[in-house]
Amino acid sequence: PNPARKSVKVLCDKHLIGSTLEIINTRGQTVKQLTIDNNLTVIDLDKLAKGIYFVKITTPKGAGVKKLAVD
Repeated sequence: PNPARKSVKVLCDKHLIGSTLEIINTRGQTVKQLTIDNNLTVIDLDKLAKGIYFVKITTPKGAGVKKLAVD
């Protein structure tokens, strides 16, 4: 869901396994980073303040970014 409260689930294709996932605040700072290790990744948002963040997934072929609202 967007806005998210406690966690967000990221469903990924198999080719994204091993890619880097980052949560980035509006100042451009990475506040959470992990490696995607299976098709469904759950990201805990409990320690993040309410606001707008960006989810960035980086692969060897490039990167993609989506906006995420934390409520």
